[in-house]
Amino acid sequence: MRVSLLLQREAFAEVLEKTLARFLNDRYGGVHLVRWHKKPSKVISGSQAWYGNHYLNAFFVHGSDKGVLRPAMNEFSHSLVPWRRFPQRFYVALAASSRWRTHFAHSALVVTPSVPGAEQMVLIPGANKIRLVDFASGRCFVIGKEGALSCFVLNEIAVRRKHPDLPVPKLLEASPKGDWFCERLVDGKPLNRMVDLSKVRKIEEELFSSMEGLQQKTSRDAGDDNYPDRVFSALRENLAQDKFFNRKESARIKEGLGRLEELVTHTSLVAKPVRTCMSHGDFQPSNVLCSEDRFWLIDWEYAGRRCCSYDPLCWGLEARRPSGLSARVEKALRPQNFSTRFEPFSCTRMGGGPDQSLHLQLFLLEELLVRMRELSSPYILSPGPWFSEFLEEWDRSLDILKKNWLG
Repeated sequence: MRVSLLLQREAFAEVLEKTLARFLNDRYGGVHLVRWHKKPSKVISGSQAWYGNHYLNAFFVHGSDKGVLRPAMNEFSHSLVPWRRFPQRFYVALAASSRWRTHFAHSALVVTPSVPGAEQMVLIPGANKIRLVDFASGRCFVIGKEGALSCFVLNEIAVRRKHPDLPVPKLLEASPKGDWFCERLVDGKPLNRMVDLSKVRKIEEELFSSMEGLQQKTSRDAGDDNYPDRVFSALRENLAQDKFFNRKESARIKEGLGRLEELVTHTSLVAKPVRTCMSHGDFQPSNVLCSEDRFWLIDWEYAGRRCCSYDPLCWGLEARRPSGLSARVEKALRPQNFSTRFEPFSCTRMGGGPDQSLHLQLFLLEELLVRMRELSSPYILSPGPWFSEFLEEWDRSLDILKKNWLG
């Protein structure tokens, strides 16, 4: 999530100040002060200023090495919208150039005392974490944001320790408190920004095979731990604590959960038992970084035990793009679409009917919980229009699944 969006969603300036100061104190010792400036031109001469470009989602110091903005260029140089490609490529090239980058800055962070070697570093904010990339040492420090759930960083650490065979950046060290860790720096372009489709398909095959292996090693019957009931309980608990929804919106979500619970209960009586396994939780092409000969699956903060079909459906339904989600759910109800789209995963090789419907029902249940847990930070100011759009699509998807079940 870019800075331009984070500023709409949360008290981002305060979060960034506290998060970075906490990490620098822990990593370098002493007491560090971090102050946000809305206008880079107001920064006092002689202080260490990290200039922020909100569209490139990066903070860097004046005089930084030419290559420190390479991650931003890899991610944003190629637009997914055809008509935007040329102007976006032009903007990124100019805004990332050594000569002009500070002129395109929207804000600045002043850090005291100075961070050593900052000329070869870049700070990259995200929804739940902040990355401090150190090109000189080939390391990337991943720091849990102030107010975010501690499990987001702990999940990342646990996955690397328990499943070292997965295609993830290598864990180099972790803080005793578990609020940050360091991984080997990987340099690659997101899979959804690649233009060589033959290479994309090859990477997808290897990636799906790796995730299939994780499923097989960690799967068990969902009934063994009363899984659906636990997810419904967790959702209702989150909803009770939520500060964003008014009475009408809360009632709407509760009513949707009631409908979904009824659907799951009835479908489970005639469908094959589902299995749960360790899942990534945010399985999408933008979380796959690709170099010339390797790829890495990043951002495991949502990792956890879910239905084995959750990751395949997250990928196949393009669930992180809420627009049109209900239409994609409806399309997935057709057996030929479902089996073809998710064929690499054995958990979704089914003949349609109630089995297929149950997997989609449980996916909507799990997806809502993921979305609501992301909003648990006390620094969140608003769920944002993208969450409202997701709820609209989620509600429509429930209607589609109920209509399909009633025949």
